[in-house]
Amino acid sequence: MKVLLINPGQYVPVKINYPLNAFQPLGIGYMANVLLKNGYKVNILDVLAEGNDQEEIVEEGKYRYVGLPQEEIKKRIKIIAPDIVGVTMPFTAQSKAGHEMARLVKEINPKIKVVVGGSYPTAYADTILQDKNIDFAVRGEGELTLLELVKEIEGKRNKFSKINKVCCSAIKGLVFKKDGKTIINLTRPPLANLDDYSVAWGLFPMDKYFEAAQNVRASRSISTYGKRWATIYTSRGCPFTCSFCAGYLVMSRMWRPRSVDNVISEMEYLIDKYKIQHFDVEDDNFTLKKDRAKEICDKIIDKGWKIEWSTPNGIRADTVDEELIKKMKQSGCVRTIVAPESGSQWVVDNLMHKRLNLNKVKQVVVWCTKYKLSVDAFFLIGMPGEKERHIEKTIKYAQELRRLGVNDCGFGVLMPHKGTEAHQTAVDNGWLKDSESDVLVKGLITGEPMIETPHLSIQDVKRLFKKARKVNPTIPYSQLRLAFLILTRSPKRFIKLSISYLIKQLGFSEGILGT
Repeated sequence: MKVLLINPGQYVPVKINYPLNAFQPLGIGYMANVLLKNGYKVNILDVLAEGNDQEEIVEEGKYRYVGLPQEEIKKRIKIIAPDIVGVTMPFTAQSKAGHEMARLVKEINPKIKVVVGGSYPTAYADTILQDKNIDFAVRGEGELTLLELVKEIEGKRNKFSKINKVCCSAIKGLVFKKDGKTIINLTRPPLANLDDYSVAWGLFPMDKYFEAAQNVRASRSISTYGKRWATIYTSRGCPFTCSFCAGYLVMSRMWRPRSVDNVISEMEYLIDKYKIQHFDVEDDNFTLKKDRAKEICDKIIDKGWKIEWSTPNGIRADTVDEELIKKMKQSGCVRTIVAPESGSQWVVDNLMHKRLNLNKVKQVVVWCTKYKLSVDAFFLIGMPGEKERHIEKTIKYAQELRRLGVNDCGFGVLMPHKGTEAHQTAVDNGWLKDSESDVLVKGLITGEPMIETPHLSIQDVKRLFKKARKVNPTIPYSQLRLAFLILTRSPKRFIKLSISYLIKQLGFSEGILGT
């Protein structure tokens, strides 16, 4: 029984300058290792990473496709000849690529069973199998669900020679079709001991990620540009109930840490094997238990590693103290992010349900500035129930954080992720302007407002969003630093990107998101 796990490419509206972020898809890395340990043959095909420098305009000029060409994908699949193909669909914004990949697989061989997993299939479990090219979907964490499904398919194939007789009703977390109807099985409990699971790093095309880091559009951030870098989880889950966040759909609301020694062991392996220079810690709550976070920092310091690391998903301000910020800096942390989300305490408490004291955020920024730890801030506008005066307050608060030392205030427009309280509120009140899947995907990529309330029209949100972005300098510090790195490493690329930037500023390119 051969299994192929695929990270698809990306489809982006042609007028949008959308970052590619080619990095290791840890989800399929974990699942691959579980299958390997159970004796199955497994391959990983990262279409985006391997084709990060290849683009094609498709669908009559509507989209720019980035990734390996279809003919190359077909060639790879035919060579591997898998019985089962798993396609990761971690983000709604990338769902189009997942559906296209499923179509491509069935075009090659209709007998191949296609399984999809990630946040998007989890949120859209009731409709995902309307795509006739998808046979199964996995909700939540997929390690054990996929293993049980593979075993079931293998067993039925050996016994009956026809996979369509598979009975999947006992597999928790699975979505399948029976007599033409979608069956959503019971939810699988979160994995208990994360130390029992590891990533099949050897199946990833690691050199391709390092190559992508040389590409300003494919590198995740200024921290990873030009570096040999890797993503890691030291914990999973988030116990908080923010009304706008869909992260819990896969990772659950149960925070589960790996042991400190287990984390350090993985980092050591990656440093020794791949000469990793930078780690992006993907945790939603790396600092939830600050003593544990301090211990990880201390272990890194004791090892004497000359590495850098960052927390691209941010840290929660009320889970850190000054000592932890100092240790983060000493251990090589070069960038962190705080996420007040709003400058209105009323919005934070009553609309976002984040339960975060905004004064604490200011204190953390002061500490970061004191220890020269680069810090950015996340904000979200357009919440159901939010009014213009609340957003104006957010803008003033962001300006204050900038004065305290924040490098960049990242503003986003609320996107109605299915499965969130914010989405349900919008649906219940008729505020969601268009629920068509393709429109939602475009909205997630472009930042186009999707919710209109009696308090804020679409145009109001656009106007306030544009005003909010002026909190940052015309060319943010991070982009100036990136420009300097590109100039010193690749003058030709610097000239090309400078021309592209000027064209954008002159109004010949559309898009709410920056580079």
